[in-house]
Amino acid sequence: MSSSVTFRSTSAGRGSAEHRSVIIGEVAIERVKSVVVVIKGIDEQAAEEVLGDVAARAGVPLRTASTQVLATLQTRAGSDGLTQDTLDRALDEVAPESSPGPRRVAHAPQPRVRRVT
Repeated sequence: MSSSVTFRSTSAGRGSAEHRSVIIGEVAIERVKSVVVVIKGIDEQAAEEVLGDVAARAGVPLRTASTQVLATLQTRAGSDGLTQDTLDRALDEVAPESSPGPRRVAHAPQPRVRRVT
């Protein structure tokens, strides 16, 4: 399953907010997949499956799951950088938008990874 973005011109701004939202969502998907690839050490297809599973378990679209993961990563990635634990927690906390709290998603334990700069 591959993501693609099509840019269409809109007349007088009609539909531009919707198109912008779609583009932002697609960018979020690609960013999260990239983070999953790097942190978990898996290929892009496997990263897309991880993200798809998280979205399905939470009952949200892939774009919604991705924007939630990005928001959590931006909030929680501290001075140690992005770790396996931070990523797993962000994936675990993807929840339906109307849900009052995070939904827990089971992940196999992974070794903690620190970003090397």
